[in-house]
Amino acid sequence: MGESLFCYELLDLIGEGGGGRVFKARHKYTGQIVALKVITLQKGKLWEQKYRFFLREAKVLAKLSHPAIPRVLEVGDEGKEKGIVFLAMEFVEGEKLSDIL
Repeated sequence: MGESLFCYELLDLIGEGGGGRVFKARHKYTGQIVALKVITLQKGKLWEQKYRFFLREAKVLAKLSHPAIPRVLEVGDEGKEKGIVFLAMEFVEGEKLSDIL
């Protein structure tokens, strides 16, 4: 892939749906491999509502602490003006949950 988004180099598209895409990505400065959930918000009447929902989801996920749940590492909205927000989480190698279900 080789594209960059914020301070992450996108390595591979893991999945998409529900208004966003999830990438395997590498932090440019630390080299850490993460799962990067990227949501593109279309400007319109529901834009602010979707943005608030995204932030609420990120806050809830950040509070969770369990060995079976990847930790939230970073949330970004530097692209809010462009309608792009992201959530970086620990990358866990293995099968996709959607494939298992």
